[in-house]
Amino acid sequence: MRVSVVEPGFTKTSFGANAVDADSLIDSYVTARENARLVITEGVHHGDDPAVVARAVLKAATSRRPKVRYPAGALARGLSLLRKFAPEALMDKGIRKANKVTSTPKPVANRLPSAVG
Repeated sequence: MRVSVVEPGFTKTSFGANAVDADSLIDSYVTARENARLVITEGVHHGDDPAVVARAVLKAATSRRPKVRYPAGALARGLSLLRKFAPEALMDKGIRKANKVTSTPKPVANRLPSAVG
């Protein structure tokens, strides 16, 4: 079995109109939630036409030798190219900045509870 992944960037759709908040919101995440909503709203507003994604899907589906990945749109192609050359830490920092994530995540080992004796 062969699988191809179509990787769109932001796409002009009614995605935000279908979003709903959870029944119970956690106050600690209010800033992160507002930032995420802003990033998504702006991204969708300035995103690619859905036809860009449709063309990538068609290309993946009809190719005699399909690629594993099909970045769809300028943002996705740029990130795909950058990912090939930029160190992972730099990519992570850029993604956190673009998504307005203000804190650096702690290593998993620091977040796990201590083993009970």
